[in-house]
Amino acid sequence: MRTVRVFKSHEEADEADRQWYASLTPDERVALVAQMIDDFKGLYPGLEPKQNLKELLERWNQDLVI
Repeated sequence: MRTVRVFKSHEEADEADRQWYASLTPDERVALVAQMIDDFKGLYPGLEPKQNLKELLERWNQDLVI
């Protein structure tokens, strides 16, 4: 089940995100990254599964920069 929270500011929301991420176990963090990879498959043609995870995350982060 998912919960929706409303925050008064972006800073408050960012802090809640940081606290949530810090509360995850290492295994949960790995599972989260694996889920992100599955969710974004197909968005980066030519990226082979055996390629470095760091490269994938760098490419993904570059696309998020506004």
